[in-house]
Amino acid sequence: MKIRERLRTATAIAIERTVRERTRAALEEKGTQKHDRKLAELHEREAAVERAGPRSVNKAIGALRTLLKFAQSRGYVSQNVATFAKKLKAQTLLDRPLDEAVLTPLEITALLEAADPDWRAALGVLAYAGLRLGELLGL
Repeated sequence: MKIRERLRTATAIAIERTVRERTRAALEEKGTQKHDRKLAELHEREAAVERAGPRSVNKAIGALRTLLKFAQSRGYVSQNVATFAKKLKAQTLLDRPLDEAVLTPLEITALLEAADPDWRAALGVLAYAGLRLGELLGL
């Protein structure tokens, strides 16, 4: 199971548990504000999992590995389970469909029309000559 799927599953389980706890608290006429805040936080985490890219996930895995390595050295945990987590493959331009990676002539025209007049010439050279930013700056 991939990391993103595990995060989705864990978040879904936490949401279900919090909904049950909130329902129980409402039936017992206890306050539900704590549960409402927790549900809002879980839904925010759920959205963050969906929009997190491979770099963000890999940074989180690295931070978790470091934290658990420290905890293991101090004897707080017996094993660093984060060492078993595989990092995600970094997304490259080749991983995206070509229509997402390359602007169409109409999109380039719209970009140039919307650009600040001081930048139009530079953007036009970048777009139509196929230069990289470093190559343009070297001109």
